[in-house]
Amino acid sequence: MNIPVRHTAIRIAGMLIFILAALQLQAQQPIFVRDSAHYDQLKIQGKLQNGLNVVLPKTGKSTPLRAVIQQPTVNPLSSASCQCMQTIDNTYQVVPFNFGTGPDFRNDDFSSPNIALPFNFCFYGQNQNSCFINNNGNISFGAPYGTFSASGFPNNQVVMIAPFWADVDTRNLASGLVYYKVTPTYMIVRWQTVGYFSQHVDKLNDFQLIITDGTDPILPAGSNAAFCYGDMQWSTGDASLGVNGFGGIPATVGANLGDGVNYIQLGTFDQAGTFYDGPYGLNDGISWLDNQQFFFDVCNTGVSNNVPPIMQAPQVCDTFTLCVGDTFPIAANFLSPEQGQITTATITTTSTGLNIISNVPGNIATISAEFYGLNSNIGFNSITISGTDNGSPARTTSGIVVLEVVPGPTAQFSADSVCPGSPMTFTDGSTPQNGNGPITDWSWNFGDPPSGTADTSTFQNPTHTYGTSGNYDVILQITDSVGCRARDTVQVLVYPLPVVAFTSDVDSGCAPLCVNFTDMSTVPNSTITGWVWSFGDGNMDSLTATPQNCYQADGDYTVTLTATSAEGCTFTDSIVSMIHVIPGPQADFAFGPQPVTITDPTILFTNLTTGNPSAFTWDFDDPASLDNVSTIASPSHVYSDTGNFCVTLIAYGGNGTCPDTSVQCLTISPDVNIWIPNAFTPNNNGNNDVWGPVYSDNLAIKEFEMLIFDRWGNLIFKTNDIYAGWDGKQPNNSNKFVMNDVYVYSIRIVEKYIGKEYRFLGHVSVIR
Repeated sequence: MNIPVRHTAIRIAGMLIFILAALQLQAQQPIFVRDSAHYDQLKIQGKLQNGLNVVLPKTGKSTPLRAVIQQPTVNPLSSASCQCMQTIDNTYQVVPFNFGTGPDFRNDDFSSPNIALPFNFCFYGQNQNSCFINNNGNISFGAPYGTFSASGFPNNQVVMIAPFWADVDTRNLASGLVYYKVTPTYMIVRWQTVGYFSQHVDKLNDFQLIITDGTDPILPAGSNAAFCYGDMQWSTGDASLGVNGFGGIPATVGANLGDGVNYIQLGTFDQAGTFYDGPYGLNDGISWLDNQQFFFDVCNTGVSNNVPPIMQAPQVCDTFTLCVGDTFPIAANFLSPEQGQITTATITTTSTGLNIISNVPGNIATISAEFYGLNSNIGFNSITISGTDNGSPARTTSGIVVLEVVPGPTAQFSADSVCPGSPMTFTDGSTPQNGNGPITDWSWNFGDPPSGTADTSTFQNPTHTYGTSGNYDVILQITDSVGCRARDTVQVLVYPLPVVAFTSDVDSGCAPLCVNFTDMSTVPNSTITGWVWSFGDGNMDSLTATPQNCYQADGDYTVTLTATSAEGCTFTDSIVSMIHVIPGPQADFAFGPQPVTITDPTILFTNLTTGNPSAFTWDFDDPASLDNVSTIASPSHVYSDTGNFCVTLIAYGGNGTCPDTSVQCLTISPDVNIWIPNAFTPNNNGNNDVWGPVYSDNLAIKEFEMLIFDRWGNLIFKTNDIYAGWDGKQPNNSNKFVMNDVYVYSIRIVEKYIGKEYRFLGHVSVIR
């Protein structure tokens, strides 16, 4: 067990310990005892040798520390190479470093007591049953090391295995700790997120060492040691001439027997980044180690000094599921730990579907391949990755990748054709593969890049609106719950739009202008079945492809046609100012007098035409007259007879254009002639028995009144009937005649043509 030592005891016994250490290690480099009061100061000042500084157990005793033996937790049926970095749990304990303070034992450059191993660890032909865990990223055999500045391998002064030999410092409480676990067949040491000297934690390293008895399945067959890495962020401490964790003396990764013959080296690291040119090239970038894992056999020894190649193949040991139609990349690197060796890699399988892409032998051998999921290799497929060096005898490192090829779902979908601008609905008809689980993801590409972000969708049944007609290749890729994908490509049709065109029989003229239009529209692979015309004057037509429209007013008219295809796709086009209606005069006139009779049949015509007329033609509808026509602006005309006459005026624009016609009708009425006798002989002899006026045209009389008075002014007869005359009898006595005398008459007549009234007052004599 480790017994804590007070610092005062260290100072008192310092000289004695120094002497004892010198006697034990006469062949070693200068020896320093770790004294917390002075050590850091000397280290910071560079007064400690950058090489080997041995820290001895405080008692100097060689009795190993008996660690708690844990039972293995790794399933022996599955290789651990896919789980190289082990999880720290309650089966681990913090390494009990000398001079540290439990339970964390935070320290700089300390080592553990000698830890007894319950198994034989073969290290270059020697079975090791105990080891020291050194804070600075390594374990050693025979002696502990506090050396903070690493040196490359081979090195004839140290016996160690170093997953990362550099200046680890865990004293800052933000730094992680060093853990270990011992089982009957293996030991794990984990430097978990540790900082660097002097107490820096801005960058942290996470790495692990596994050593076994050579048979434990925690490591692949043929290996007894493993280096495992998480996130690696620094390479160098301040006392090793580093600045902010980089530069100075590089860290070393490898194993060294100390005889100058048996060793391996994976690389030396002094910078950020992922640069790596092999174990013995230039110093490398620390991030190259991120998440790496290395398995190797450090048991071999002898004249040949040949350690098998170290394999970097993260896919080895696991079983992967590959879907039919998918490709699985396989890649491996093999590091030759001895200088000058050449390793050749191979990837082999008895299955179909393997394709070697590249294979480059060398001190770092690289190989890459692809394995295709095919219907012919459905099921489990074993792929062997091997690297063989050119040592004597040649050594080989191998691993197996297991791929289970499973059939995927079936992708299919449907969509109905639409017109541009209308949403197209896509209906997923995909079916899952039995045993794979349901379809969980849909990825659509509508083949319409101009639509931008709308060109894709993750809905199961999406819609998409195409802006132009044409054929579009739509791709649906589906993914089921186990990650298998399938795709279907369907060419969908967006119907073509009509190409609208139309003509007219005339495009200009005077109002009223009647125009016949003809549709000339076409649509690829279809026909036009509908039309909506807008003629620009407010009139529309939706019945025919050949409508007519009559324009009543002058102006320019834009005509618009919307054509519809048999599929229901519509397109609208217009011809701006297609129809030009030329402005012209508007014929109009007045005439008088009215009414008139044949007695004075002269009519005066007044021209009221507007719109800048330049010429006129009159037709008086009086063909019997020699002057029936006239070109005077406002003429007169004497009608030759009675009757109804319709006068026509035609007004012309400039140069005789745009004639406009106005027609109005007038009447020339006949005159009524009236003759009134001055005497009659009412004696019932049948001659001259009835007195009354005589008319030239009885039918021309509209109103009539006749009154007869005696000399004393008495009314003796009255009638409104033009056909009823006075028979000479007294009033109220139809059989008694009046006396022979002179009587007064009053007659009023209104003719019907012009409403002229005639009044007559006179005398009539009764003679018998």
